[in-house]
Amino acid sequence: MVAAAHHISVRLLHKLFTDQEMTVADFIRHRRLERCRQDLRDPTLRNRPISSIGARHGLVNPAHFSRLFRDAYGVPFHEPVTCAPTGPHGQPRRPATHLSRCRPRPHHARNSRGP
Repeated sequence: MVAAAHHISVRLLHKLFTDQEMTVADFIRHRRLERCRQDLRDPTLRNRPISSIGARHGLVNPAHFSRLFRDAYGVPFHEPVTCAPTGPHGQPRRPATHLSRCRPRPHHARNSRGP
């Protein structure tokens, strides 16, 4: 769908991402989560169900949306947010007071296993 919208082949689309830290799927997931995060911060959408915010951006399964958000930002979307990852020497995460300070961790960092 993305490749067709830009009039390129799927192979070329994936090739364009070979030098990037994210795959095509990671990039799309990141953009969707960022838009959900923005909507969750928007006071005009406060009364909207969280599942509808996820669905609005292509994350139609609430359990999957919750898991992705927790994996990306380190906390579920309904709890106080701690965004900074553990430092290189294992210092604790620094608390953030607002979702605006959060940035998703790269997909490969979330799934990597340490020694």
